[in-house]
Amino acid sequence: MRQINHFAVLLAVLLQQVLGFVWYHFLFGPAWLAGLGMTPEQMQGRSWRFAVSIGCGLVSAYGLAWLMAAMEKPGLAQGLAMGLFTGIAFAGSAVLLHYAFIPATWPAAWIDVGVTVAAAALTGGVLGIWPKRRR
Repeated sequence: MRQINHFAVLLAVLLQQVLGFVWYHFLFGPAWLAGLGMTPEQMQGRSWRFAVSIGCGLVSAYGLAWLMAAMEKPGLAQGLAMGLFTGIAFAGSAVLLHYAFIPATWPAAWIDVGVTVAAAALTGGVLGIWPKRRR
């Protein structure tokens, strides 16, 4: 089994954070907040959530890296496919499940699912093009 490229994992987590920033600040922020019934002011003072985001990013990136290493499927196409599959099958479906039980609108749910799946595909792509070689 290939070893995990820890630098690629860290790069993927950094890119997940950049994606989330662009997704929520420039693309879908107002619609997402409206779907949650919140205002930008209500989001102030919640910076501790970025630590949670980074922690979850590490868990998901290492998990995907482990799966890809176990399957020995490096390469951009394989990484994107694995990321897309796991993003939809596991993460995206879990996000939708939670939205079924909280007082938010479905557009907000789809915005969250979209960024979750996009981040998983991005992570898979990074891990696929930058695997750790056997020694």
